[in-house]
Amino acid sequence: MTLQQLKYIVAIDRYRNFAKAADACGISQPTLSAMLVKLEEELDVRIFERSNKSVTPTIAGEKIIRQAERAIAEAERIAELVSEDKGDVAGEFNLSVGPTIAPYVLPKFIRHYIEAYPQVKLSIREMKADVMLSELQLGHLDAGIAISGNSRQGILEVPLYTEKFMVYLAEDCWRKLPVFKPENLEHEKMWIMKEAQCLRDSAFSFCKARPLSLRCTCRSSPTVSARTCVVLRVIISRSAVCRSTSARTTSVSRC
Repeated sequence: MTLQQLKYIVAIDRYRNFAKAADACGISQPTLSAMLVKLEEELDVRIFERSNKSVTPTIAGEKIIRQAERAIAEAERIAELVSEDKGDVAGEFNLSVGPTIAPYVLPKFIRHYIEAYPQVKLSIREMKADVMLSELQLGHLDAGIAISGNSRQGILEVPLYTEKFMVYLAEDCWRKLPVFKPENLEHEKMWIMKEAQCLRDSAFSFCKARPLSLRCTCRSSPTVSARTCVVLRVIISRSAVCRSTSARTTSVSRC
């Protein structure tokens, strides 16, 4: 058994396709298949069930793959320790950022990171929080940036920054207050973001912060559902009635 063989089975599990896994590993598909068979024979266990349409790990294979991922991570850590002792920062850094955060964080981050750590190969992918956390647990990512409150066992959550809770109101709205509190929101139907928007949950949190007697009903079929804050702000600016939205929670309420 070699470290390279472990990397091969991890790649097969990730892509669930021999051709794609072989390409990612930089070898031919027959070579990848031969190395897998050799490892299965050595361990006397079948790691993957193969058919013309799918490649899926066996029950024993799942355990072997998870252990292989840990072994690979620890082996790669050796090179990192040597670099640290030499005062060098090198290697790869795999980062994931939530799609609603990426446009605001990445431009400055990428420039500063590349200038500070030119020897590091930076890889960034956009992912929703649930996928990001799964990838972190599997060791496919080194770090992720997402909305707080999504922690899982084995993952360290470090607060990076907080944002102000902003409310947008039509110019003729009577609720122009120095501070807009949850109780200032009347009992009403909500205009909310699409389910793909991670800030959608923040809108519900704002509602739930109100006293029980004043809480609004966030129905499953809202009057308006949008993917971005821009769409909701346009609705407010062109509407004849008073409406409000939060840049942080991306929700809109009707007066």
